Amino acid sequence: MTSPPDTEPEIDPRRLEILGAALEILREQGYEKTTMLAVAKRARASKETLYAWFGNKQRLFEEVIRAKADGMNRALLAELDGEPAVVLRRFGRNLLTLLSGADSIAINRAAVAEAPRDPSFGQALAAHGRQRTGALMIRYLEGQRDAGRLSFDDLAEDPARAFESFVGLLVGDAQVRMLTGAIAPLDADEIAARAERATALFLKLYGKEGV
Repeated sequence: MTSPPDTEPEIDPRRLEILGAALEILREQGYEKTTMLAVAKRARASKETLYAWFGNKQRLFEEVIRAKADGMNRALLAELDGEPAVVLRRFGRNLLTLLSGADSIAINRAAVAEAPRDPSFGQALAAHGRQRTGALMIRYLEGQRDAGRLSFDDLAEDPARAFESFVGLLVGDAQVRMLTGAIAPLDADEIAARAERATALFLKLYGKEGV
């Protein structure tokens, strides 16, 4: 059985346990203090196994990022069916729920902290998260344009820029404020309200009248 397009194959359950242990320690101690030995102990695995499977800490966390992003993309693929108002609302809720989660906050904080020394952590986060998820949504928006439900012509924009507009309307500066601790992670009510508002504004910009 082949995997869905734009997603990675299912990860072995034992590897998932190790990735989960790595995330737990990342949330507790941050990236710099997370060691392969600590992950091995938490996962009840040998350090030799971790190095054989992942090579080093950087590649271990690249797989953590890939696994988290792939979960989002699999869920998104299952929901890319329906009118823009429904799909965008659902996507908005899912994305904000992900960004507000403890795992996502820990991963993004680690990427920011590592950027001056090694930008590859942040690059992996962008490649496996934003770029792949964005590609799925852009493809959906293109299909809705071709079906006559959306139009990007009036603003001389394309589906990629329209997607950026939606993310901007949805997230604003909330992610930055969550990462810096200025605000608490968004709760379910705020997430739903933001998704509803962003969808409504997006459709005012790009929706076809009477559709």
